[in-house]
Amino acid sequence: MAWSRSVLLALIVSMLCFRFSLYRDSGLALWCSVLLLALAVVMVAMSVWRLRFSHQRPASSATVVRYAIAFCSLSVVVTALVLAYSILQY
Repeated sequence: MAWSRSVLLALIVSMLCFRFSLYRDSGLALWCSVLLLALAVVMVAMSVWRLRFSHQRPASSATVVRYAIAFCSLSVVVTALVLAYSILQY
């Protein structure tokens, strides 16, 4: 259930970034929207992968999870910085 809420939140913020990019004509906000949309796709893929292979844990699963967490964290930080810059610029 936490995966579903996280994906929904990423999609909502992605759409808000897209709307902000149209309103302010900001290319950076548009790229953040694309980045968050990619984040939502990765989270859906990880959720399906986790549900499908929850009974068997391959040795490489820890590495995949680490990369997914790093990608999600980096996406959130980059989006926050770009949106803060875009808002403070005007």
